[in-house]
Amino acid sequence: MLTRLPNAERSSRSLPISRAGPSKLAQRSEEKLAGGESWRAWQLAVKALDKDPGNADALNLMGYSYRKLGEFDEAMEYYEDALKLQPDHIGANEYMGELYLEMKNLPKAEERLAAAMGLLGIDFASLSDQAGHA
Repeated sequence: MLTRLPNAERSSRSLPISRAGPSKLAQRSEEKLAGGESWRAWQLAVKALDKDPGNADALNLMGYSYRKLGEFDEAMEYYEDALKLQPDHIGANEYMGELYLEMKNLPKAEERLAAAMGLLGIDFASLSDQAGHA
């Protein structure tokens, strides 16, 4: 699945060995992304996928990392893989929606964001209607 480093973050830095499980690595990756450390987040997500290629959280984080680096095709592949494994993954639905927004595809963005909100019990259509009348 992972064929190359993100263009914006290519480096000869090696990945340190970790004994953490894939879920813990995905959690640490998310923390690094929140702190603006996209290179480190990417490294941790790669490690999580090495340990568990079916980890939807890590796939979602890979998509997020690539999206933030402007590599939309790669981001889309990871979001799609996450959603194939776990269609009710709120984060992958939300972030794919954000990717579609960045790609200027409003209908697809609304579809993904509605899916994410629906998983949270929020009616996206009624919110859209309310926003249109405000």
